[in-house]
Order: sequence, then C-alpha cells, then structure tokens
Amino acid sequence: MTSPPPPDIDRLLAPLPEDWQRRLRHAHAARVNAGLCNEVYRLTADEGVFALRLNHPHPDALGIDTARERQVLNTIAGQPWAPIVHHHDANSMLSEWMHGEAPLGGASTRLHWLAHALESVHTITTPLPVIDIPEQMTRLARRCGPDASAAQRRVDALLTHYQPPNCRVLCHHDWHPGNLLIGRGGWTLLDWEFAGAGDPRLDVGGAINGFALNSDQITTLSRMTGFGVSELKRASAIMTALERLWFAANPTLTDDAYLRLRQWIEAN
Repeated sequence: MTSPPPPDIDRLLAPLPEDWQRRLRHAHAARVNAGLCNEVYRLTADEGVFALRLNHPHPDALGIDTARERQVLNTIAGQPWAPIVHHHDANSMLSEWMHGEAPLGGASTRLHWLAHALESVHTITTPLPVIDIPEQMTRLARRCGPDASAAQRRVDALLTHYQPPNCRVLCHHDWHPGNLLIGRGGWTLLDWEFAGAGDPRLDVGGAINGFALNSDQITTLSRMTGFGVSELKRASAIMTALERLWFAANPTLTDDAYLRLRQWIEAN
C-alpha cells in the first residue's frame, strides 16, 4: 500500500503573510485528523511546531463568522488556557502546536476540572458578538428540507420553557475531549469558531453532551456550577437539538444526518 503524497507546502502557505511563508517554506507538513469543517496541518520547522488551519470555503453555511472568532481570540489572548495565535484571517489560522493529551470523558470525566474549566471561560464578560442558540436553531430548521416543518415544531416545543440568561458571558459552544489538551503546563481549549457571548447554561449543556455525562454526573456538575439539575438537562436537550439540526442543514459532512434528525423529531 503506497503512502499518500506529501502536502504541497506552497499551497498550504499561500494564505499566510509573506513573512510566514518565508519562515515556513522548508517546514515538514502533515495533515491532522481534526474535525469536519477545515483542513488542519502540523508544520514542523526549525523554529518550532505550528498548527495551520485552512478554513472551510463556505463558513456562513456552518454558522462560522471568522471576524467574530478573531474578536474572541483577541479577547482571550494571554489566558493560560487560550491557544497562541500568530496569524488569523478569513482563510486561515496559524498557531503554536499545543502539546498534551485529551481529557477522559464518560464515567472517567474529572468533574471538578471540567467545572473549573467552564468557570474559567465564563468569567469573561467582555462585550462580544452574541450567539443566540434558539435563533440559530430556527434558522437551521428552515434548511432541513422536507423535515423543516416538523423540525421547527420540535424546536418550538423544546424551547417552551426556555428563558434567555440575565447575563451573557463568553461561551465556547463546542466542549468535548477532542477540543481540549491537558499538558504539563495546564490545559488548552481549542477551536473557537462557534464561540461568542452566550448562555452559560447552554455551554454547560454542550459540555454534558460532549463528555457524555450520565444523570449522576449531571447532578454533581449542577452543585459545582450552581445551575439546577433541570436547567442543565434542558440545556443538554437544546444542545443535542442544535447538533442534529446543524448536521441536517449541512448533510455533506456526515452520512446519517437526516436519519439522526428524524430520530430526534420522532423521539418523545
């Protein structure tokens, strides 16, 4: 079995400023399996190791606003858990390669650490573009083809008792072990494309889903975060719905998007 040809370094570096193109021209590039939306490469050069992200050509369809992401990254720059970004524009991002291991999920999740990580992000109240999850769900439901009306009815029912937060804080909206690294110097939270000012309850709900927490763990996390168990279970259900709608609105990203959407619509 032959190995794939090495990436074309000139193509990879083309979106970067000339200074970085020159500095990385002789770097060794290897593609990394990192998510569904973008191309990510590890660049090993004489001066260090870097992560190069080449953005999806149609970010709007995915709900990604690179200008919003840049504002978030500028806001969190210097935080011990933030990525170290060297260049960011509409087409690409170049950052330091962060070393570490992904945290464990499921029954092995370290809940004290997860609560601390969530709180560390949520303490940032700097004004940022708002991420309105209910509004996003409605927009995504419209893009669900023949299931659009049924999806919207399910969204309306799910949001019946939802109340917007009194205060919006920085929310990541994509908490799962694959977006986190724990190393000798601490932890790093990656992939800020969906971040913005949001509802911290929904952000915790997303973490519940991303770390596959069970009912007992949700109860423990409730005590640690100060949010009620019912609030967090509702938040988890809303973020599950958002995921199903997002994949159904972008069906080329996975093979079973419509099946999973219909299963969600027909549940309960």
